[in-house]
Amino acid sequence: MHANTLPLHYSERIINRLVEQHGWIKLNEGAAEKLIAGMASAGELSTGSRTLTASFNENGRYLSLQLGFDELLDMDMRDFGLTSDPDKLVQGTSLFNQAADRYADTKNAQLTQQKLNQAIEQYFQRFADPV
Repeated sequence: MHANTLPLHYSERIINRLVEQHGWIKLNEGAAEKLIAGMASAGELSTGSRTLTASFNENGRYLSLQLGFDELLDMDMRDFGLTSDPDKLVQGTSLFNQAADRYADTKNAQLTQQKLNQAIEQYFQRFADPV
């Protein structure tokens, strides 16, 4: 590191770690996004994929998880970033990524259940009395 180079703020280190270790795509020093397949029904205009966004607030303190305009999670990352212990940064980044993955898994499971329910309903409709 050069003498006049300042270390990165913990918010940027966390975003970088999401990119390097968890498959996110960096948008800028305070935000990244992750494309998740299977979160919605596929159709003519959609593949069913959705983009989750991780972004820090203007103070670089709170990291939020967003889907479109909906805020799904908001984590205070100071406990993970304001320490000289690099394991804390790894822990905080991993916790955030796990929360994003759990949300995606839940949405995917809901969609799978919805499709299963529709298939069962269609199956039993074959045996229904004609009206």
